[in-house]
Amino acid sequence: MRSQQSAGTSRRSLRQPLCSLLILLAMLALLFSVTGMNAAPGSSCFAETGSGTQKDAADKAPSPEKKSPPSITVYVTSWCPACTMAINYLKQKNIPFTVKDIEKNPDYLKEMVGKVGGYRGVPVLDINGKTYLGFHPSMVDDLPD
Repeated sequence: MRSQQSAGTSRRSLRQPLCSLLILLAMLALLFSVTGMNAAPGSSCFAETGSGTQKDAADKAPSPEKKSPPSITVYVTSWCPACTMAINYLKQKNIPFTVKDIEKNPDYLKEMVGKVGGYRGVPVLDINGKTYLGFHPSMVDDLPD
């Protein structure tokens, strides 16, 4: 009888720390997926989601005429620190952009999800028709002048 009681006590004492660890890991995974901060700069999180066709390469070729400023749309939520960072960085660089808050307008959420194939994390940037998940200052710094 004693061995059954001690085995039951041992299992219970292991369950609580294991459950706490699993809850912590789940919360961290959710936090990083929501903020778009789950990868280092240059990784797939920050990569563009375009088609990667030869047309994209042709778009990068220098053209002799003066280019207009980039067309930038930033999909955000009010509580997202990475969204705030993206907006503040664009303002600091005096780059014109449009903000679309997906919480305030459900049509913006549908628009964003359509562009990124179901991804629901923010921020999402649409720069000249190419969609980027997450934000890193190099995304803007690498834009042609």
